Amino acid sequence: MGQIKHVTSASIRGLADDLDKSVHDQIDVAKHSLDKCEVPFPSFGLLGLPLMWSYDQVLGDFRTYFDTLKTKMAGVSTTLRTKTAPAWQDAEDHNTVLYGDR
Repeated sequence: MGQIKHVTSASIRGLADDLDKSVHDQIDVAKHSLDKCEVPFPSFGLLGLPLMWSYDQVLGDFRTYFDTLKTKMAGVSTTLRTKTAPAWQDAEDHNTVLYGDR
């Protein structure tokens, strides 16, 4: 038998917080590591100028990718926090059985 998992609105908000902290930090670390990958002029040689330009283009593409990824992940965490968690909380509230005197 598989495990039974219960998702709560608090866990959804926690996931959004984890995305904001951990994922954004790791993207910054990766982007910083990318900045250390520069190859100075003579390493490709004179015949390697097109290779050097291509290399620089690839690094630029990765920088753009990391910026886009960070923006998209911020959107995901915002959606989790502002739409998914409140909807889940509403479902939790409507599925609570109340008994006794009100």
